[in-house]
Amino acid sequence: MDFLIKEGLKASQLIQVCFDVSDAETKSREIRGMVEGLNYFDLSKGTIITSDYFHEEIVDGKMLRYVPLWYWLLEN
Repeated sequence: MDFLIKEGLKASQLIQVCFDVSDAETKSREIRGMVEGLNYFDLSKGTIITSDYFHEEIVDGKMLRYVPLWYWLLEN
């Protein structure tokens, strides 16, 4: 987990940044860290910012959303 966004004292969003998730080992490491963080902060979804990858998947009951940086910047 690279960034934690809070609303007041409560965690509201986790963000992981990974340039390239095409390597299976890298993607697995990023997913593992994100799911651990989501479990710790009792959140149901997280965002993984990438260079050019769009995807959504559910891992261990948690929604992981992959978006390119440019897209994330435009929507926020």
